[in-house]
Amino acid sequence: MLLSWATAFGGDRATFIRDGLELAPAGDKVGHLLLYGALALSLGWAIHRWRPRVWIITGPTIAWTVGFIDEVRQKGIQGRDADFEDLLANSLGVTLAFGLLFALQSVKRE
Repeated sequence: MLLSWATAFGGDRATFIRDGLELAPAGDKVGHLLLYGALALSLGWAIHRWRPRVWIITGPTIAWTVGFIDEVRQKGIQGRDADFEDLLANSLGVTLAFGLLFALQSVKRE
C-alpha cells in the first residue's frame, strides 16, 4: 500500500496530478492535504495488521512527522522553502485521515 502511494506521486503520473492541482485555486495545499492524508491512511491500515491497538495513532503520527521533516528540510534547499501553510495542509490531511481511521475502528467493533 505504501508503495502504491509512493508511485502514485512519482513519474509521469505525478506530473499529471501536479499540473492538475496547479490549475485549481489553492491546488498546492489540496495536494499536500491529499498526499499526507493518503500516507496517514496507508500507514495506519498497514500498521493495523501488526499492532491493532496503536494503528489509529501511529500511522497519522508517522505521516505528520514525515511532513514536518520535509518542510524543515526544504529550508536549506535552493528554490524550495519551508512553508507553514504547507505544514497546516499536511496536518489537516493527517487529521482527516485520523478521523476516518477512528470511524473505521468504531465500525469494526460493532
